Amino acid sequence: MKVNYEEQLRAKQRRVSAQLEKMAVESSVLKPIMGSPKPLAYRNRAQFKTNGHQLGYLASGSHSLIDVTHCAVLNDANNLQLAMLRSQLPNPQWRGSRAQPWHSIDIDDQTRIPSVNTRLPFRQGNTEQNGAMRDWLAQQIAPMDPSMEVLELFCGDGNFTTVLAQHFAQTHGVEGDSTAVAALMARGLSGVSAETQNLFDATSVETLARRQSLTQLLVLDPPRDGFKVRLPLLKRLRKLETVVYISCDVATWARDCADFMAHGFLLAQVQPLDMFPQTPHIEVLSVLRRP
Repeated sequence: MKVNYEEQLRAKQRRVSAQLEKMAVESSVLKPIMGSPKPLAYRNRAQFKTNGHQLGYLASGSHSLIDVTHCAVLNDANNLQLAMLRSQLPNPQWRGSRAQPWHSIDIDDQTRIPSVNTRLPFRQGNTEQNGAMRDWLAQQIAPMDPSMEVLELFCGDGNFTTVLAQHFAQTHGVEGDSTAVAALMARGLSGVSAETQNLFDATSVETLARRQSLTQLLVLDPPRDGFKVRLPLLKRLRKLETVVYISCDVATWARDCADFMAHGFLLAQVQPLDMFPQTPHIEVLSVLRRP
């Protein structure tokens, strides 16, 4: 059943509002959800599965391959790539086996050649909404002192680092993927340093916290698992004033924010954003401050 897009947005707003109520946070911090300018034909990348005869997506919660001839949420460039891939069926090189019943094919509107059985580097899936997130971040940091000590976790190849580098004199990024760190450093951003660290390892985070003890602004954009190893930073970063937490999962965001709040931070702003229309996913952009 197709749900009206405005109703989708209202439902997502209610989910975030209900979560804030559970957290005993004043509703005044919650902003109206930022809807996508394109409810359809917005997605800039996708991963297909193929057994050499069919090509499409796996059915939700199963291993059943659903043959797809056209995808309504993919943008035009990616639907052209889908058509190109389908023109190669049947393809014996993509035939599955008992151990591997299908092959994965990643596409991206910035890459002409699909990637078979190799994940493409992470990229936000909605170009317009990623731009909106970057604009939001720029607005949050605009009043801040450019000389602040800035630490960015889960920095990837610099999607948000480029925004931070335009305002702050020094930004230190940390990411678990060495390929992404190399791509970030290749950008040549002024005042930016970066390192590869496992941010899900307690010893690594403890070492990082000791070295970055003067951090005043923390910016993080973790995967859906959230920032599991957060306590070493909360204990060590005594000068931390502001946290900008961008999350793709409401539940793990709430779990992590509860610890920030237990260590003296207050939620100052919560901005929902619809990164993936026609799905239940919600992006949460938030600011926590130590009064």
